[in-house]
Amino acid sequence: MGEKTELVIDGGIDVTIHDRDGSAPTRMTAGRGAVHDNQDIEAFDKVQIRSGDGTAISTEHIVRSSSDGMLRSEKYVSITKPSQTIRGYGFESDDGMKKYKIFKASGEAVSK
Repeated sequence: MGEKTELVIDGGIDVTIHDRDGSAPTRMTAGRGAVHDNQDIEAFDKVQIRSGDGTAISTEHIVRSSSDGMLRSEKYVSITKPSQTIRGYGFESDDGMKKYKIFKASGEAVSK
């Protein structure tokens, strides 16, 4: 069996993710991260993700799977849009952050 390799980045990361349908890119920043041999990206420490439509995610750990283009976290997550904030534990989203679920959620919305 071949050895698995990963590129570990301790000095902060700034990654631009282009989703499969070519819409506006998603930007992920974090204190540190890793790129695994299968091209999965793992980010730790003050992870901030912002989509092209302004949706923002904050968490302490997230993995972006290269095989299906999904973002996943088992940690506490906060998702902020102009009219709502959703918080909870456990998260899954497409990399454009158009469809997402929080597994144990709470939140608030602004009614207009």
